[in-house]
Amino acid sequence: MLANLENINFRDKDFIANNINYIVFLAFLAAIYIANARLAERNIRQANDYKKELQELRWKYMTDKSDLMIKSKQTEVSRAVKDMGLRDLTAPPPKLMVKPNE
Repeated sequence: MLANLENINFRDKDFIANNINYIVFLAFLAAIYIANARLAERNIRQANDYKKELQELRWKYMTDKSDLMIKSKQTEVSRAVKDMGLRDLTAPPPKLMVKPNE
């Protein structure tokens, strides 16, 4: 069998004409292989971009959450509303009593 392979001239027109279907099939498989590799690389790049974006959003969330915690403290709220004329209570609020109708 090896002797037969050594005697084949791949530049022979008859060889190419007889095997054109096989050659086209191999070219098609090569194109599919290349397209699949490019698609996989694009998906990996996109996944990495999403990871970076998610990490940035997580950092922004943590920063905003800590800022909100600081701004919602009683001392910060009292400073913010001081200009409006509001102030902290020094005495407990009065109780309102409702008398039932008799």
